[in-house]
Amino acid sequence: MATDFDITVKGVPAVERALVNLDEDAEKAMVKEKRRLAKNLAAKLRRAVMREAYKRQGKLVRPTIHQSGDRVIAGPHAILNASEYGARGRYGWYAAERYRHSTGRQFRPPNRSGYWWNPTIQRSKPDADAAVQRALDAAVRQWGA
Repeated sequence: MATDFDITVKGVPAVERALVNLDEDAEKAMVKEKRRLAKNLAAKLRRAVMREAYKRQGKLVRPTIHQSGDRVIAGPHAILNASEYGARGRYGWYAAERYRHSTGRQFRPPNRSGYWWNPTIQRSKPDADAAVQRALDAAVRQWGA
């Protein structure tokens, strides 16, 4: 699951037009801020998967969550989607006949809104929006016309 996380800021077209007029140093500052936000989000997601997924699943999925530039990427891992959204059936070794009457669950019950990835991003969005706005304001103050 390689999911992109886009931050929406009100007045984006106006901001983008203003950024075109800024010099290379301002652009580097914005890239640096976006990378910082991605690094923080990746750390939050690694903590969230350990807290919200079943413990063994979290340990398997956690190392696949990383920052790549200004993006956060998770995976590939076979249980990534099931750890986030749950599952109805049994899969892999747990689908064997000998586990047919087992009452244990391999994954959490299905949850369309997710258990750790989506909720963490939704909780992080207001802070990320504010950080981007602060960085844009600083760039415009320092390098703007």
